Amino acid sequence: MKRELNVYCKYRNLFIILLLIANTVAAQDVVPDSKKSKMFNNAIYGNVGVGNAFTATAYYERMFQRNEQKSITATFVKAGYGGEHGWGYSIPYILGNFGFLTGATKHHLEVSGGFVKSLNEYYDLFPLSVSIGYRKQKPNGHFIFRTGLGWPEGLYFGLGVSF
Repeated sequence: MKRELNVYCKYRNLFIILLLIANTVAAQDVVPDSKKSKMFNNAIYGNVGVGNAFTATAYYERMFQRNEQKSITATFVKAGYGGEHGWGYSIPYILGNFGFLTGATKHHLEVSGGFVKSLNEYYDLFPLSVSIGYRKQKPNGHFIFRTGLGWPEGLYFGLGVSF
């Protein structure tokens, strides 16, 4: 029990540090409102993937920085809940990632990394979460299409909405 509490505290501290870094990065770049992209700050989306097994994950994402003038146009923090399902086993998990988007049009490269924690006492996952992929999201649009490769999702594709 004490080990689980220490692991929880470590991941909680890592998530807090990621949030502070994201706010610091956003505070350093001041751009006039007329130059900011009009992507929405919040998003909800889901992924399905195949890797070692079938995965399904739901996410909430919050963007902190939007700048069309730089190669990294947005930074974000996302939290997710999902599961890996194979023959005879199931591993529910939670994850938290910090990432960035490139591209000022509707086509974006998306890179993120963070942690993943298994909620199953019988199976454990590698504790780091990473993904690299393609995102189609218009600056003024609500629709999100995502595809890429990541851990623990494997080869994934997803749909969502921004608001």
